[in-house]
Amino acid sequence: MIDDKLLLLKRHTCSSGLSDEVLREITSACDLIRAEPGDYLHRVNQKAESVFLLIHGRVKQTVVDVRGNVAAQRFHTAGGQFGALAAALRDSAPMERVVIAPAKLLRLPSTS
Repeated sequence: MIDDKLLLLKRHTCSSGLSDEVLREITSACDLIRAEPGDYLHRVNQKAESVFLLIHGRVKQTVVDVRGNVAAQRFHTAGGQFGALAAALRDSAPMERVVIAPAKLLRLPSTS
């Protein structure tokens, strides 16, 4: 399995058209995350502080209403990204993201 962050980022659709120099700068700020089914990437009403690039695996995102009922669900798969809007808003989010298939992700923490 590939663990080189630069090679993994090059495989992700978001890297299209970016120079190697820019990709190296991005990967220097990224953490490589390996996650197993049942691992939480975000819990309900937790402050979102990272953007995730999903290299492979599956993540279930569940949005809940004020009563805790499921309002919406979606699934993220390889090549997807999530967390950008919530990290930019720097607020808690009424959603959870849990890994449902072994996953490898690049996590880019938001800047303070």
